[in-house]
Amino acid sequence: MSSVRPGVVDVQLADGGLTQIFVRGGFADVSPAGLTLLAEYAVPLKDLASEDLDREIRNAEEDLADADNDAKREKAGLALSQLKEARDAISLIRR
Repeated sequence: MSSVRPGVVDVQLADGGLTQIFVRGGFADVSPAGLTLLAEYAVPLKDLASEDLDREIRNAEEDLADADNDAKREKAGLALSQLKEARDAISLIRR
């Protein structure tokens, strides 16, 4: 079991097709039987509006500004950094 950072997951469908899903946090478990992905938030990449991701970044910035101790600041800062990385990666994928 491993934690999942915000980003894009490529999914091979049973019919042989491929789809991309944006996930924000969660857990993944890989076994001989396959992959189980439990995401806090998941949306097909084609349906993700840049405004949605910008809103998530603004929320993370507010969480960072509101953090009242080092542990909360570290957690909020990490979330903000990961969301910005995801936004940059998604913009490259969509080009």
